[in-house]
Amino acid sequence: MTNRKMNLDRPNLNSEQISARQNFDQVLSKHLLSKPPVWKSPWFWGPTGLASIGIALFFSVNYLNSQNETHDKTNTLAIKDLPKDTECIHPPIEGEDVPFQTFEVNPNKNEEIILPSGTKIEIPKESLLPENRNESVEIEVREFPDKVSAFLAGIPMDYQKEDAFISAGMIEIRGKQNDQVVEINSEEPIKIDMRLTKNPAGFDFWSLNETTKDWTKHPVKYELNHQKEESKLSLNKPTEIKKQIANIDKQIIALDQSKSEVQKPSAESFKIPNESHQKFDLDFNKKTYPELAKFENLVFEILPTSGYDKNFTKKTWSDVKLEKNKDAYEMIFTATSEKLRLPVRPVLQGKELTEAQKEFDLAIASFNETIAEIERNKSVLQKQKEAYQKALMGDLAALNEKLVSSPSDNGTASFQVNQWGVYNCDKPSKYPAAMKNEPFFVWENSSTSADFSQIFVFNLDKDLRFNYGERAIHPISNFGFHANDDLVIFGVERGGDFGICELKSGKSKSIISKIIFKKGESGESVRDLLNKLMNETVSV
Repeated sequence: MTNRKMNLDRPNLNSEQISARQNFDQVLSKHLLSKPPVWKSPWFWGPTGLASIGIALFFSVNYLNSQNETHDKTNTLAIKDLPKDTECIHPPIEGEDVPFQTFEVNPNKNEEIILPSGTKIEIPKESLLPENRNESVEIEVREFPDKVSAFLAGIPMDYQKEDAFISAGMIEIRGKQNDQVVEINSEEPIKIDMRLTKNPAGFDFWSLNETTKDWTKHPVKYELNHQKEESKLSLNKPTEIKKQIANIDKQIIALDQSKSEVQKPSAESFKIPNESHQKFDLDFNKKTYPELAKFENLVFEILPTSGYDKNFTKKTWSDVKLEKNKDAYEMIFTATSEKLRLPVRPVLQGKELTEAQKEFDLAIASFNETIAEIERNKSVLQKQKEAYQKALMGDLAALNEKLVSSPSDNGTASFQVNQWGVYNCDKPSKYPAAMKNEPFFVWENSSTSADFSQIFVFNLDKDLRFNYGERAIHPISNFGFHANDDLVIFGVERGGDFGICELKSGKSKSIISKIIFKKGESGESVRDLLNKLMNETVSV
């Protein structure tokens, strides 16, 4: 058995180191081309020639032996099974990564996975090549429909050196059995119909090379949603129902208005007396009050007032007369040393009262019938409205189920994969120019500067994320932004703390010399905070 040197707790290699090992032959060939062969050197045939030959043979033999060692063959697995702390996909905030959805599939059957978004994954029989075909394979999937989810997962969105990607839909898919990566049969690739979040016009399709961190173009077929027009037609029915409900509401409001305008007949308006009130027969001048002259059997009823003394009738009055103020009447009692004014109203008695009572009863009956008719009509409308609302809820639920189960209005990206990884519908957009004078990053209500190791600029208008600092192509000294757009700037300190700065489009950014950050509160979810600031929803 070959002796081997073992290193415990050896740190994982990053992608550059992995790549360097894989390209050892190329490095060696360049080295050999850069120098003349050692046997052509003048000193080769000197006194030390034999020793040199011995050393050369020793290294040659050992080099050949090292090429034959079994553990070196695992180098190629680094492409498919990167360490969890790979620099390529590196979640920037501990504990805020976007989790995978996990599905168990039978490698001996045709399988289909449909995600909540409508994305469909078809896994043909014989597509998966696990070590044990009698055990299920775990398929791990996560989608990134917005800037926040891609950011929290640590998906790199830079393209080459000067561009960042605008995404119209992105998916990551992995497969394993007993924690070992399962290879995909290149002759039976997995088929994916990915739901898009934007119209794909002007977008290319890419796969992420996790060794080089580069995005490379991937074959795709964009399919627009043919059910879009059908969906519009389906929406017409709920729209018509809503119009009917609005029309019913108007009719109900009109009935309520009519009800409020219907005046209930009063006994006073028919000159019917109140039995508990005092009454007086008064001989008044009918020419002065022609509206009362037509009544033969007319008396006056005293209306209750505060401080009214009913014993005034026991006093001696020298004069009593009737006066009118607009539609109200007063009886004025005069004595030598006293004057009394009492509000009164004319009331009927005798046969005229009997006729007035009949008319009043008829008026009350008519009033009650009018109110009842309004209430009946209103009740009919309320039932119609409830029926329409029930129909509307049913139609909307059916329509929502139909839309959820169908592709989005933006269509789908149909493609095949024979390697696990990240696939994205993207369009490159230029990084903003670096600021002429690098700004100071400071904390709010403090003169303390922020020691950021990473800064992320989220451009809400252009739907982009720009990265600066560690693990980014651009250093923080290249920091810049688009001055006329709404921005959310997220900074991560070396100690793990984070800060947020909002720069609205209305603010002048051309003269900014320092950018003020608010510290994240203890226990505050970065996911929730960014969702709120960007009005996005992270799909998990």
